[in-house]
Amino acid sequence: VGSITAEGDVTEVEYIFTRLREVVEGAYTGRLITIPNSAFMSGSISVRNIALSPPCIRDEITFTIAYENDLQYLKKIMMKVAEDVLKVGSDVKLLENLEVFFEPAEGGWIAAGLRYLVDLKSRMKVKSELTGKILEAFNKEPKPKDGEKSEVSWIIR
Repeated sequence: VGSITAEGDVTEVEYIFTRLREVVEGAYTGRLITIPNSAFMSGSISVRNIALSPPCIRDEITFTIAYENDLQYLKKIMMKVAEDVLKVGSDVKLLENLEVFFEPAEGGWIAAGLRYLVDLKSRMKVKSELTGKILEAFNKEPKPKDGEKSEVSWIIR
């Protein structure tokens, strides 16, 4: 019927199927792929041993911010916090995959997001630490007096 092209780590082998944890560009995507064992009988299999220690997954945090914000300034804050948090005990590959993005959100807001690679086992701990430290960094900004413009709007949902 067709060929199956998948790359990942085998997580389960059953009588009828084999399950892989998908890997793209050296990072776990979080997707599980189920391949019928018949595909192994009718096609070619390439087995490679790529040690990714520890296994990583791409994760992201998104904040909804007011459109008046200085986006380049916010990007600088988010990158600095992420580099500080991920640098501790991490390899360089994790830092190379940092990405800050902005996209429209509902009601005239802007979604400010941070994408990063993280060790699968410490995903929630790192996400929580990043969220707290980014909000803390945003809140360190001096609050504007009436009529003054600020680099960071104080409306973050």
